[in-house]
Amino acid sequence: LLTTSCKIIFWPEDDGPLPPEWTDCNSLWPAFDPLDVQGGDVRISDPESSSASEALPGIGCAYRDFGPGYAENILVSVTWSGNFPHEGAPLIHVNPSAMYDDDDGFDNPVYSLGVGAWVVHDGFVQSPKKLSPMIVLATIGNPPSDVRFLNWTPIDHVDGTPRKILLHSDGMKVSVSLEALDGSGMVQVIPPTDIPEDHHYVARHGIAIDTHFSISHSPSELLANDPSPDTPVLLDHFGILDIDAE
Repeated sequence: LLTTSCKIIFWPEDDGPLPPEWTDCNSLWPAFDPLDVQGGDVRISDPESSSASEALPGIGCAYRDFGPGYAENILVSVTWSGNFPHEGAPLIHVNPSAMYDDDDGFDNPVYSLGVGAWVVHDGFVQSPKKLSPMIVLATIGNPPSDVRFLNWTPIDHVDGTPRKILLHSDGMKVSVSLEALDGSGMVQVIPPTDIPEDHHYVARHGIAIDTHFSISHSPSELLANDPSPDTPVLLDHFGILDIDAE
């Protein structure tokens, strides 16, 4: 999928804030934790700090406006560390004004923000006694708890194995591909799926990070068991492919 003419955007190798052309969701909405760059990787800036979001701490996202040439026929990819409980996802067609009706009987707006794909370690019930990893295509909420599921499928995964996650969008439908466990290539795991109209042909794309910190499990406790406690990094690069580029 990445063999034709493409433009790849890498994070700077120096530690510090996101590049200035990127919007950190925390700068607009305090429900998200701020992100930064460490050694070219993206992470929650200070995983030891108390989160601005009391209910769901340790969730961050960022996006950038790539211009009208990237509103359709795009591929957006990230490499997730493969270490549960952390999750890292590409986030595409970000629309800060996108809303959906959750039929909760209240008049409060529910924002869907952007479309992403997350590998979840225990989200699919194969039998009454067994949970299995799955990959989920969904819109991330604003606040993050307002998740809207679009499609999903069980997958095989070995914890600690980095996996590339790729979204392909024609502007209205999105498919998900996942790197094979043996690293042999990308495999489409979710076919083209309709996305909400508010996200059609939006040229803002980015990333989402979920460290699954909670009130009952502090960042210190989770990081103590992290395979890479010194670098709690979830994503190592972000790329966009313009398949119509010369």
